[in-house]
Amino acid sequence: MSVFLALVLSSCALHTDLVQSDMPSEKFIDVVGNVDESIGFKLRVEYRTTAQTPACTDYSIALGRRIVKTYTLDYYPQIIGLSHRTHIPLQQVSPNTECSWQPTGILICSAERGVEPTSCSSIFALNGQQKTAGPVTVECTLQGWCFEQTDVFNGAISVFNQTYVLHVFKKQT
Repeated sequence: MSVFLALVLSSCALHTDLVQSDMPSEKFIDVVGNVDESIGFKLRVEYRTTAQTPACTDYSIALGRRIVKTYTLDYYPQIIGLSHRTHIPLQQVSPNTECSWQPTGILICSAERGVEPTSCSSIFALNGQQKTAGPVTVECTLQGWCFEQTDVFNGAISVFNQTYVLHVFKKQT
């Protein structure tokens, strides 16, 4: 996968300043937990530019203004039985560029196990505003929609280089 990522980042670098980091796991999280036997998923890291220069933003006709550029990378969990584990490097894209790319969130993309997930829902915010208060539990449909089981969002991550718990269950209809 790293060869593929290098090719993607190299081709994107011609149009933006996406550069693969020399130390992608200097900042990371590990995500572990339980998963329903019928649900398959991947975790998607969204990076955004933090510089407001024309090279680091796109013009949105719908909004009538410039917006930050985004880039995503997918990570597939290792699933053994009813448990999962994913190592997510958060400096896969180098922040040391003109656009200063930063990871801003992690989404869960789910589907019936064996089917490539395409629908994604936000699961962790990497904004440093609060700390995740215990395990995050989501219920996902076989069509790929995930819902957090609590009314209060507790997926903000402010501490890195540690393990977070994410339980993924099948939504009962």
